[in-house]
Amino acid sequence: MRPTYALLFSLIAGCAATGGDVCEQAAEVIAECTGEEAAAPIEGCVGEFRATAEAVVAEGCGGLVGGGKADGFWCRPAVRWVGLCDEVPLKEAARMVSLDDACGSSSDPLCSALRDNDTIAARDAAAARYSPTDPAVRYFVRERVVSLVVHNVLSDRGHRALPADYAGAADGVLDEHFPAYADDDETFAMARTPTPALDGASCSGKHAVVFFPGVVRLFDRAEFVEQSAAVLETLPCVETAVVQSGSFVDPSINAEQAAAAIGELDPSATLHLVGYSQGSSNALRTLVDFPELAARTASVLTMNSAARGSEVADTFKSVIELLDNGDLCAMLPDFARPTCEFAAESSPRPAGEMMNLIAAGLAIPVDQLEAWIEAEDAVAAAPTLADFLVAHLPGIRSLTTEAAAQFWADRGADLPDHILYTSFASVISQPDRNLPPSNALFFHLLNRAGGNTPYNDMQVRLSNQRLRGPIAGNEVELPVAEGNHWQWELATGAVPDNVMSTDMTDRVPHRELLVAYVQALFDVGVID
Repeated sequence: MRPTYALLFSLIAGCAATGGDVCEQAAEVIAECTGEEAAAPIEGCVGEFRATAEAVVAEGCGGLVGGGKADGFWCRPAVRWVGLCDEVPLKEAARMVSLDDACGSSSDPLCSALRDNDTIAARDAAAARYSPTDPAVRYFVRERVVSLVVHNVLSDRGHRALPADYAGAADGVLDEHFPAYADDDETFAMARTPTPALDGASCSGKHAVVFFPGVVRLFDRAEFVEQSAAVLETLPCVETAVVQSGSFVDPSINAEQAAAAIGELDPSATLHLVGYSQGSSNALRTLVDFPELAARTASVLTMNSAARGSEVADTFKSVIELLDNGDLCAMLPDFARPTCEFAAESSPRPAGEMMNLIAAGLAIPVDQLEAWIEAEDAVAAAPTLADFLVAHLPGIRSLTTEAAAQFWADRGADLPDHILYTSFASVISQPDRNLPPSNALFFHLLNRAGGNTPYNDMQVRLSNQRLRGPIAGNEVELPVAEGNHWQWELATGAVPDNVMSTDMTDRVPHRELLVAYVQALFDVGVID
């Protein structure tokens, strides 16, 4: 379905249509010619979307036939909405290391136990030979975390009896929270067998779990309270702390905040860092800036990590840098331009409208915005959100894909290799259930930025949530979960209901996930 030269020329020229909703007309042409249903652009029939639609209507079927859907043209930002992009299936994009990848033909005790689905024997073997660089050990940790999430959900973390049909009930949990693997019975075999965690009362070492919040701190500064309580109930020998990081602050400053928080803990405690969103970048920066803390760190968990940057942040940065430029939209990246054009048609000053979109996307309630800005700005209260963001541009820049790439190029090799790194990622594959309207624009912006691999959590694309690079040999990549950027970390009521409905957090086992993670660390002796 390769476009003709006339269609291509029309798209590049960006000509504007006049009269009626030409996008609706284009959708009818696409349906008639290809049988594909085109979803109307969420920003409306504006700018390049309108130019695309006019070209489709003008060319008719002749502009849509004669090639293949795999042609990368149809995955470009301006034309992706027509529905002809040949997407990589989510199952392929979410592919994990298989048992054969981890073990090869080995018949050692750990690999043999994994093949026999003998959880207890595998646990003992993994603990006996624990190394964060051992592929079979990392495979066990991944599968054990998933199995313990299921066990914690079905047993209410040990507070109720298990169902009689445990395997069937486990399938229900897996299908709901990890739907990308719904037809993969082999990968999660361990999760379908009820093997409870070791009794955490036997934990006797000195350990501290340090939580690094995301880029926008909550107003009550009570992040991870529910998860901390659940961890302490499971492993009473562990103490917890939350880094009092600032919002839109460069990771180097937040690393100093982390060092201060850790300084209040037992100096002999082994550290386990948990970073969420930008908190992942802050945790990694802490490791490279404070080698003495890195030496005490045994594990790092990143959740919906922004450590590889986000095109949403790329857009924010561009908007903020161009606030006073009259040609704002034309200077934005391709994937962000339609959102700006939407704002431009909604307001004579697109920068102001874009600031409103940014505020909504970051879950900033209007009635609390002024108090939040005053609390965040230690020097002087910023009169507007735009002024506040301009003042905090270094922190926003740190979230961009460009800055992230620079960190990995300059400092990635400094990350210690004695640590077990684990990454948790989620994507929204069920928008009707898990996409808050407040972030729909950003979800679709990332869809465009992702080309033929559009999967994202409404703030970060899936590929950018993984660490990989120089620490790939130490990273446990947990299976891709279903959910948005907030669901697996924030407690019910942490953000206003009009920003994200409470049922979205109520149905996600975020406590069970954190507990499963520390239980798996206890299994293999990382926590003792």
